[in-house]
Amino acid sequence: MYQVNLPIFEGPLDLLLHLIREKELNIYDISVAKITSSYLEYLVLMRELNLEISTEFLSMASYLLKMKSRELLPRPEIEEEEGDLKEGLTRQLLEYKKYKEAACSLEEKKFQEEEIFKPGQRESFEQKEEIKADLPALLAAFGEILKRIDKKKKIYQERWTVRQKIEEILDKFSNINKLAFANLFLTTSSRMELIVTFLALLELVRLGKLSIRQRRMFSEIWIYKKI
Repeated sequence: MYQVNLPIFEGPLDLLLHLIREKELNIYDISVAKITSSYLEYLVLMRELNLEISTEFLSMASYLLKMKSRELLPRPEIEEEEGDLKEGLTRQLLEYKKYKEAACSLEEKKFQEEEIFKPGQRESFEQKEEIKADLPALLAAFGEILKRIDKKKKIYQERWTVRQKIEEILDKFSNINKLAFANLFLTTSSRMELIVTFLALLELVRLGKLSIRQRRMFSEIWIYKKI
């Protein structure tokens, strides 16, 4: 299958922060069981999509599983080590959260200071008020779409290629500049077609043909044609 390597996925801490916000967990007292199962679900989805999974993601999976296993062992022998593991993860997440918020703040400031568009650039003010959607947000939205597809449906042959889907997506944007993420998949008829369409979208983002933005974290995701 087509291999995609995207710079927009910043690492396992990025994914963990997304899961904490999505599940409204307390960063200072993380539910290890919830976060571990959700994290592993994302890795399975990434593998199914043939997204490159770096050793960092696998190391974090091992770390989370170790924490989860400590919760199942008799207490109080294991309490101290479990506390150390959770404390270490919380510290890493807080440091990364600070970095992430600073980066978002700089991006917003840059948009605010841009009073004049570059020659040939016709981005709308609406788009400039939005934030860039990251890969965890995209995977979460795509995972929900996948759940609505009948997994039992048989596909006797793979009828789609990423190249074909890239052409189809570009054709959709021949007369429009903006499309809701979910609407991109309205006419897809199977799980495999959904996956190939999603990979084609990621490739177009990587090539700089399209951008993906949302009003705020967890709000609706929109795809924009870059002009």
